[in-house]
Amino acid sequence: MEIESFRYIIVYDSNTSSLLDSGPAIDCADSFCKESQYPVQILTWGYERISAIYPFFRTQKIMYTIRELESLKTYPVEILPCQLYMGDFRQATNAQILKDLKLTSLVNVSKEISSKMLEEKNFTVLHILVDDSMDADLSDYFERVCIFLASHLNAGSAAFIFSTHGVSRCSAMAMTFLMYHLQYTLKMLPCVFSSFVGSPFALPLP
Repeated sequence: MEIESFRYIIVYDSNTSSLLDSGPAIDCADSFCKESQYPVQILTWGYERISAIYPFFRTQKIMYTIRELESLKTYPVEILPCQLYMGDFRQATNAQILKDLKLTSLVNVSKEISSKMLEEKNFTVLHILVDDSMDADLSDYFERVCIFLASHLNAGSAAFIFSTHGVSRCSAMAMTFLMYHLQYTLKMLPCVFSSFVGSPFALPLP
C-alpha cells in the first residue's frame, strides 16, 4: 500500500484505549509512521466498544473504490458523547443520520434555511435567525440556546447544532454551551474542544 499518499490514517484493533498500551494497533501505527507524511492516529476504545455504541459504522467491506469513498456520507461531529453534535444542513435533513444518532432536538443557527421540514417530522427545533456574516452578533442568542440544549440534554435527548455549512456559527454556539453547561473557561476551550471533536476519539500517535 502506498501509505505516503494517504491523508488520513486511523488504525484500530479490538480494544486499544491508550497509547501506553501494547498490541497490534500500536505496532501497525508505528510502522505506518515511518512511511506516512501525515500523522497516524489510533482509534480510542477499539472496534469492540466503538461498534457497540455506533453499530451503524460497522461494515464487512474491506476495500473501497475512489467513487465509493467519495460517496460515503459524513456524520456530524460529536461534541459530548451520545449527547451533543454539530454539523451542516445536509446532515440535519438526512433522515438516516438523525435516526442513527437518535437526534430529537435541533438548533438551526442560520437565517436563510427554513426548519419547517424538520418540524413536520416531530423534532423540537430552535431556529436562530443569524446571517452568515463576520458582522453577525450571536451574543443575543447565547442564553436562549444554552437553556434549550441544557433542558433537552438533562431530559435524556440527543441534540444537534447545525448551520448552513456547519462551520463558524454552530461552532460558536457549541463552545458557548460547553462554557455554560460544563463551566469551561475560554482559556480551557482550545484543548478541550479539540479533544471532543476528535470523536470517535482518535489519538494522534507521537
